[in-house]
Amino acid sequence: MRKHCLIWDATRQKPNCGVKVASETNPILRRRELGFLLRQLRTERGLGIDCVAERAMFSATKLSRLETGRVGASSRDIHDLCIAYGITDGPEREPLMALVRDGKQRAWWKHLGLPYATYVGYEAEATSIGDYNPDVVPGLLQVEGYARTVFESGGPPLDPPTLEARIKARIRGQALLAGYEAPLLHCIIDEGALRHVIGGRVVIRAQLARIKKVASLPSLTFQVIPFEVGAHPGLDSNFVILEIAEPTANDVVYVDSEHLPGNASRPREIQANIVPAANPSRWTQKVLLLWSRGSRQPTRTARTLAKIQKTE
Repeated sequence: MRKHCLIWDATRQKPNCGVKVASETNPILRRRELGFLLRQLRTERGLGIDCVAERAMFSATKLSRLETGRVGASSRDIHDLCIAYGITDGPEREPLMALVRDGKQRAWWKHLGLPYATYVGYEAEATSIGDYNPDVVPGLLQVEGYARTVFESGGPPLDPPTLEARIKARIRGQALLAGYEAPLLHCIIDEGALRHVIGGRVVIRAQLARIKKVASLPSLTFQVIPFEVGAHPGLDSNFVILEIAEPTANDVVYVDSEHLPGNASRPREIQANIVPAANPSRWTQKVLLLWSRGSRQPTRTARTLAKIQKTE
């Protein structure tokens, strides 16, 4: 399936409160914050992209990429843009320069060469995560043996260093669930995902035990769609909704489906293809419908888990 990373509700105004304090620099979010501020400076002055690009003496494409956070800015870029916007005060420039420096930092996942690094960056900053996947246990809940089997079964085959890097990233990313600022996590999966013996009996037993343990966390809601529900709105796609509290960053819908708008078919575009969602309300309605119908409540889900554990 082709994967698309889509930003939704791009125009929604967010309150400037409740912002999650990151435990370490997240260059992806810092670049997006810088882009937001650069776009704000331009629109406040009523200037078009072509006009500003000409003043700063670089291409309109480059300015567009800077404003969307697709590329990092250099100190020279900010110097030229500040001149174009008539900003000569040092204290007014310094916040922009600080974001440039933060945007160049290397996050913990950077050296792992992940094709979905952008997603990892958003996930690390999310205050709320909604995850629906009918086929496999969400990555944030996977034990190492389960994750290894999932990566080994995908295509094309991964060489050993790449495989170990993917597994390391998956387990390392789960640390965000243990902090006192852990995001609210709402997972919904099909019952079949719990009954697939992925990795063998020993691994699936460990996986079920892991789910049972983390399901008791106050920040986690875990629900199962039972077999008897039959067809439901989420059959044709997997998706994750990441809500980010920072006023300068949009919420994100990460989708794994071949029936959605976009054309991110090449591996490098999995992390690069970030475009406005065509119909934000459609996503909201689909998720709310899926989450409000069919899924077993957490108490019944616990009984389902216990029942499945007895058969393994």
